[in-house]
Amino acid sequence: MAAADNIAAMQRFYDAFLQGNLDGLRALVTDDFVLSNDFTPRVPTAGEFHGKDGVVRFFDILADVIAEVHAFVPDEFIASGDKVAVLGHERMTVRPTGRTVDARWVQVGTFRNGLMSRFDEYSDTAAWDVGFMPRDA
Repeated sequence: MAAADNIAAMQRFYDAFLQGNLDGLRALVTDDFVLSNDFTPRVPTAGEFHGKDGVVRFFDILADVIAEVHAFVPDEFIASGDKVAVLGHERMTVRPTGRTVDARWVQVGTFRNGLMSRFDEYSDTAAWDVGFMPRDA
């Protein structure tokens, strides 16, 4: 697929996330999809999530632990071959602690036949770790 097509697919993925459209997310990923991130174990969404059910599970957990999304902004899309790297930033309030997290991130989508087969997130792990740190710690 052309770089522009992969960027458009990445944008549809973000749109489905922001709309809370889990069926839409399932439709945008391959059966063998892998979502991976580098969060610390304190963050409930840390680790890898596999397949269409995995993408839904990740976003279900996210919905449970995020009280409010103040900002989620993909600032720049960079495409090469089957990959789209996105530089962005976010501001979210963590439900269990009430802390607000400001973080910059890079997210990389890998595409196959118009669907996302892999999603790797590299974020400000320190900010997210503090965001989930209990207030009495």
